[in-house]
Amino acid sequence: MSATDPIVVERMSNVDLRAIEQVNADFNDDEWSVERSMEFVSDPNNILIAAKAAERIVGLLIAHRLARLDSQRAQVLLYEIDVHPDFRQRGIASAMVERLKEVARQMGAFEVWVVTNTSNEAAMQLYRSTGGLSKHDDNVVFEFKL
Repeated sequence: MSATDPIVVERMSNVDLRAIEQVNADFNDDEWSVERSMEFVSDPNNILIAAKAAERIVGLLIAHRLARLDSQRAQVLLYEIDVHPDFRQRGIASAMVERLKEVARQMGAFEVWVVTNTSNEAAMQLYRSTGGLSKHDDNVVFEFKL
């Protein structure tokens, strides 16, 4: 794998042991299992997008389709995005967000949304550069630990 390898961004519908081992080595604090990963990608409301260089995963995006009670159309929550440090600043995160927007449109969603911190300058730049708009500058996220 070299810095000149083309990057392919795709929605994953299948995972194998080799991919999971590589993701666990390069990305995760918590280990993924093949069984749980297959369960995740088999649910059509879950979205796993990978950026690959020479078949090696160099970026991951996880999102969820959320049905709405007040609308016929769903929303998509961009839950997590990460690019391997050796591949940052190459447009990979932007390409994954753009692919997510395509997938969301295909799912009939009316918007994609994400929560981040204003102190996370890289995320703020990414979401602005891919067309994200912040409606309010005082949004607050509460977490309920179970």
